[in-house]
Amino acid sequence: MTPNDQLYGFLKAVYDQVTPERVYSWIKADSNGRGILRRMDYAYGFSQEKHPELKTHKEDENPNGLLNILTSVTNEDGVKYCDIGDKKITEKITYLTDVCKTIKEVLCKFLIADYRGLNNEQKMVFKECFEKMNMVSLSATSILPYGTISYRLRKMERPRRKQPLELYHIPFTKRYLMGTYRYSIPGYPSLYTSSSVYCSWEEMSRFNIADCGYIAFKTKQDIPLLDLRWCFDGELKTDIERLKNYINRLPFIIACSMQVRHSRDKFVPEYIFTQLVFKWLMDKMQITHKKTTEFKSTLGVMYTSNTKNVWKEVLHSTKGAQKIGFENITNYALLAYLPIDGAFSQYSYDLGEKLYVATPYWLKEQPSARECAYDTLNVIQRHFENPRLKWRDLGEEIKKVEKME
Repeated sequence: MTPNDQLYGFLKAVYDQVTPERVYSWIKADSNGRGILRRMDYAYGFSQEKHPELKTHKEDENPNGLLNILTSVTNEDGVKYCDIGDKKITEKITYLTDVCKTIKEVLCKFLIADYRGLNNEQKMVFKECFEKMNMVSLSATSILPYGTISYRLRKMERPRRKQPLELYHIPFTKRYLMGTYRYSIPGYPSLYTSSSVYCSWEEMSRFNIADCGYIAFKTKQDIPLLDLRWCFDGELKTDIERLKNYINRLPFIIACSMQVRHSRDKFVPEYIFTQLVFKWLMDKMQITHKKTTEFKSTLGVMYTSNTKNVWKEVLHSTKGAQKIGFENITNYALLAYLPIDGAFSQYSYDLGEKLYVATPYWLKEQPSARECAYDTLNVIQRHFENPRLKWRDLGEEIKKVEKME
């Protein structure tokens, strides 16, 4: 084997070990009361020691954590890659270990309000990981292709007029309505959509589907997004550069995928790192400081849904599992941004002019039983996928409401 072949073999071996079942063990919100740092230790494979005065042994060390996988995968001859002595493999293990340690350090400094140290650590981790991998360049960022349909739903009564902006992002004039979200800067709205109506419903904690309004958006052009999705597609292994980029992102994907333990809390520690990532993305792209006329910047994040019911449906043979794949549980967080002149006070026209929107949809009658939820959701999705469906220009709809000239 050549050194490059050894590195390629190592990356593929790691990829094969990062299975959906193992990923779920990393991100799930357990009931034993562990905080975010303990959960991160478990996912990465760090050992956790209690206070020395308690005279207790190490606990919570996960033999299936990411870093332990890196040092335990073997080649076809059963030899551990970490023992081969290949320089590129050693550097890769060291790099990923350092990123995991730095992410944990970022969280620690945030929790103790060490903002000077946080800024230094944050700058280092993002520069070394994101910029080194060139993730935010158009060539490396994953693309939400032209014509992609995504879906959104929310609890609301049927309005007199079918106004799509009621299901667009929270208006800038009503920021006081904003809660804490995974990829939203506090007080600054994002547009959240999903790759399927089912995924949107799960993100709403399986709200009564008869009490929701549904809408679909379609991209008018390619939209570059930071890709923080889990990938279980074997085709990824055929491209060493894509595979290398994915393995490099794994510490970030883990940190951004933790399930929320207490969803109603005002402070959600599981959102610390995701919001730092989104803030860094905003600052790096300077979206809020200038009007972007073309998609030359990364304008949001795509990520795999991490809700408990989604993963149960995908991993286990329960009702609906045959219809659900990981491609159908992707979420998109698109930054709703304003131009520097602040001309548009309610909605992001710059984002809206890059999207088509369908007329909002409401169920005509109450479903007969919860067991029919999957079938009902599929009917709604097929409504939006009908080739005869008319799409409206979202930018034009914003102009009508805000009476722009």
